[in-house]
Amino acid sequence: MPHSYVQVASLLVLIVSAAQAGDVVYIRDVALDPGDTAIIPIRIYDATGVAAVGLNLSYDPCVVNLTGAHQGDFTGFFGFDNRNVTDGWTRINTYITCRDLTGDLTVVDVTLVAVGKSGDASPLNIEILAMADQNGTNIHGTTRNGTFGILVPAPAASTSTHSVGGETDSNSRVRTNIVMRETKCIYASKGRSFSYKFEKPMNDIVYVNFTTTIYTEDVCTIVEMLKGTSASAEPDPLDNVYGNTNIVVVSRDVAERNIRDVNITFKIKQSWISTIDPSTVRLNVYHNDAWLPLKTTRLGEDESHVYFMADTDHFGRFAITASDSRVVLTPVDKPATEQIDRPPAQAMPTRPSAKATLPIAPGFNALFGLIGLVIVCLLRRR
Repeated sequence: MPHSYVQVASLLVLIVSAAQAGDVVYIRDVALDPGDTAIIPIRIYDATGVAAVGLNLSYDPCVVNLTGAHQGDFTGFFGFDNRNVTDGWTRINTYITCRDLTGDLTVVDVTLVAVGKSGDASPLNIEILAMADQNGTNIHGTTRNGTFGILVPAPAASTSTHSVGGETDSNSRVRTNIVMRETKCIYASKGRSFSYKFEKPMNDIVYVNFTTTIYTEDVCTIVEMLKGTSASAEPDPLDNVYGNTNIVVVSRDVAERNIRDVNITFKIKQSWISTIDPSTVRLNVYHNDAWLPLKTTRLGEDESHVYFMADTDHFGRFAITASDSRVVLTPVDKPATEQIDRPPAQAMPTRPSAKATLPIAPGFNALFGLIGLVIVCLLRRR
């Protein structure tokens, strides 16, 4: 009897270990300020040879909204059914043709917006509709769900994080100096370029782009538009000041030495441009107790704004300035070894191309993706 008991116990351990070993579809926990946005991956941990995935993601629409989804590692097809996002769920179907993927995989990057109030929480529940290899053979997978929470204080106030660029005014004694605050978070990976798009109407910053040199979890970028100069920057910037802002990067792992290829896109109202010399517009950074004008490039304009981009080696306190004369400030250029090749300027700034999201057709479901996968592979083998 004892011998049989040991055998049964060992068998149960093997079964449990096998179930936890791989093909776990998961989404992690998220915590944001009210109104802020995060791009969060749904991933497969230790995939054992997967070519197609169909899943549902459900949540409380009073707490969080899903506003977008972008293709992950399955590059053959991507379908995002957004017809029910306001009701609290969405369906995603994706596959890669004629081969299997193994290891840790990204199924989809979803964009989540905090729409509830501080203290609210919502489950992030995953349901696997189908998972298969390139031949259409079903793969059994398990799920690990997450939680979306709306918390205060913001990530910058956490003692477990690093702040690249110093503290924001929200952590100083002069909180009344803040006009608007916007936070965006992205799941980072080594050597990948990230684009943070800021969308609040009063935000003069449009994009903050950079590359991390290490693997990490959340990397959050915080932008604060200020009434006056930041509380920790003295003296005031020279020239005519259009706006003052703090830009800080927050992460558990990332320090300034782990960030490269930084550029910031900002906008100025057409009505203000008409009163100054556009060629003197500069983004200035406060560094070593002085304001340094950065090399700034005009990108284009629309009916309401003119758009510019500047490169910087530092985060922290910034000021947008210009002169009403023809005296041009000498910009601080980046060292020659760090110059970045850039595409020609566009009429309007655009976010670096993410993987395309295809429109969804009525009747979309996971089975359709599996059928399409098998047909494509069979045709290629004939």
